[in-house]
Amino acid sequence: MTDGQWVILTCIPRVAHCLAGTLLAVADLRTRLTASTPPRASWLTVHRFFAPDYKALDNYPYIASANRRGLHLCASQQLVDEPLTRLDGFIGKELGLDDEHANKAFFLFKRTTTGSGRHVFLLPKFPRMINPGNACLVDDGDKDDFYGLETTRFIRYVGLHYWSTGSINQWLYRNLTYPESLWFRPWGAHGTIYHNCKIWWVDLSCGLLYGNPHDMLHESGKLSFVALPDGCELPARTPHLDKKRCVGVSAGKLRYVQIHKLRGRKGILVPVVSMWTLIDEATGEWRRDCRTPWKWIWDNLEPDKLPAVALIHPNHGDVVYFFKQFWIVGVDVREGRVLEWQFNAMLHPPLPYHSSRFVRPWLVARELLDGT
Repeated sequence: MTDGQWVILTCIPRVAHCLAGTLLAVADLRTRLTASTPPRASWLTVHRFFAPDYKALDNYPYIASANRRGLHLCASQQLVDEPLTRLDGFIGKELGLDDEHANKAFFLFKRTTTGSGRHVFLLPKFPRMINPGNACLVDDGDKDDFYGLETTRFIRYVGLHYWSTGSINQWLYRNLTYPESLWFRPWGAHGTIYHNCKIWWVDLSCGLLYGNPHDMLHESGKLSFVALPDGCELPARTPHLDKKRCVGVSAGKLRYVQIHKLRGRKGILVPVVSMWTLIDEATGEWRRDCRTPWKWIWDNLEPDKLPAVALIHPNHGDVVYFFKQFWIVGVDVREGRVLEWQFNAMLHPPLPYHSSRFVRPWLVARELLDGT
């Protein structure tokens, strides 16, 4: 393995009442990483103590962010007195939970180089729950910083919550100036990216908010906005966008991939996959790299059974991974060529919900994967 080692990390961890065949005391809680070479999936297994409920479409533990030093930020249910002895099940429906009042918490799981054990931190509670899709970990020298964007009430400002492993155990809060073009528009919270010393908050219906972490902590902090490429904006809260769209960093550049349909010469809608690269964040200029018909990739693909977007390869900007039934498939979208495929070992969510929301490329130091 090299310093550029990466894995495909599933964002919903598996849950077990015991690890390594031994019941665990609360003081000795551990997690286990099962790491594989892409395109095989890798996953984290956590103790039932951190996720006591059956999983459901609106209630599941979720790895919101992970950094190179082996720290995972996991949003889950609040701690309970006694872990429950249940199987790792998933209810294929919503329970109707209100996210504003859900009894949830953020945990940090830190992998060590001495085995499968991890240090576990419970972040202090805050008045309102931050959507996990708006949470980001930043590696800041000898400490790790948490940034969470609160977008439930936004007119001219949004709230930034900050917490650090190197500070006292409390939250810092700042109001950030919000771009006027987004006033009163619900934010999609489709994930965060730390790139080029900035945090990028993604809404797959309209674009990306971004800011420098240290600048945002000042009293005059503000957010900037980059719209998606021309013609890609959709109404707020358009459903299932994470099946058709994805933003990621590849070869040092922010890239955006989209599955959509274009009208062909005979007026027939043709499914295509397109890729853009952000070349100027100040002006919001994107360069379109390709627009490839799916029939070039799969000549027998049924138009109503298109794959779902999984992720963009972190090192090769032309390679995108897709979910196709029980498989994860790597495709060179510029050349229209399938490169590799592998049985998808992602346990949850159920197959119909597989999308870019539930996997992420995790770049990690080699020594943290040794022995997994």
